[in-house]
Amino acid sequence: MKRAHLIGALITVGLLGLFAWVAANTYWDTERVPGILRGPALTDPYYAAGRYAALLGARLERLEDPLASLPGARAVLWLSDLNLDFEPERRVQLERWVAAGGHLVLDLTVTLSDRELARWTGLRQQFISRQRDEATADDAGAAAPPPRPPVQPCMRYAPRHAATADGDFLPSARLRTARRPDFDLGDADGLQVVRVPLGRGSVTLLNAREPFDNRGLLQGDHARLFATVMRLHPGAVVWLIRGGERLTLAGLLLQRGAAVLLLLGAALALLLWRAAVRFGPVLPAPPPLRRSLRAQIAGTAEFLRSHGASAALWQASAQALEAAIRHRVPGYGRLRPEEQAATLARLTGLPQGELFESLHGAGRAGPDNLARRVALLERARRRLQHRQIFN
Repeated sequence: MKRAHLIGALITVGLLGLFAWVAANTYWDTERVPGILRGPALTDPYYAAGRYAALLGARLERLEDPLASLPGARAVLWLSDLNLDFEPERRVQLERWVAAGGHLVLDLTVTLSDRELARWTGLRQQFISRQRDEATADDAGAAAPPPRPPVQPCMRYAPRHAATADGDFLPSARLRTARRPDFDLGDADGLQVVRVPLGRGSVTLLNAREPFDNRGLLQGDHARLFATVMRLHPGAVVWLIRGGERLTLAGLLLQRGAAVLLLLGAALALLLWRAAVRFGPVLPAPPPLRRSLRAQIAGTAEFLRSHGASAALWQASAQALEAAIRHRVPGYGRLRPEEQAATLARLTGLPQGELFESLHGAGRAGPDNLARRVALLERARRRLQHRQIFN
């Protein structure tokens, strides 16, 4: 036999031995793997619970507004993911609502101190390991108890003394109650689900964290437990308040005061636009103007006339005319009134009679002729001034 044939035979024998070992130490089995959530179940953790309630003729309603009032009496209210220690007002409101006939369902995601929970409901949570250590310390020297058999992944539902230790139910802790329950579920270690009457209502506590979400509801007999705890029947309504779904302050303001926020935003935008730096003035600056002397005199004269100071207007016009003619006629002030009127008529070309009446008869003139006579005196003054300039 050649050397190559010997090596090939050894390799073949080794592969056959490896195949035989693998075949003897392995087996084929089928294992179910949870599917991938799709559609509304991706965003709604209690979508399956709502569909299951609808199949039973009930419905699941959500109270997303934290300021919303609680449902009416005899209703079922399901709380999840809330911290009642930071909401004492809500806790007092819940106590009054239960005493009036409401049915409240809590799980371990609802944070409430053991002292407040025991005071209100008589329920408390106790870890099994601590309870066993205390029992061992009290019975010093006694033989250790035999170990308990391991808990099954999910024990079957039973009306009483059944164990639900699967999924989110805690196997290391149990519930204790100081009141007589009207419904309970548990095993020899204690209770996993208990409902106690309070006033005309009841409080149900589950030793689990969200046992009825989309995945937990399909485990074991949790669906049957959900129907019992929530009192599902045709026409029933279960109200759910979930802390994770509460609106933020901004969302709450937008929901309740959208119109006011829009008006405030528009006012703020206009204020910022008005206060912003511009590239230039909105309108061109008007040229600096001053009132003319003629307009000033006319305004003053109108003021005096409207207030009954006619004599002052006539006196000012006569003085201005006399000042203008004295530069042309020396000794004008010593002339008689008739001579003054004749001199003015010769120099200005205006009627002598009207000039005489305007100069020496203004005191006897009525208010209707005052404007005409003052205008004549002013015309004579201007003609004298014009001749003085051009002569």
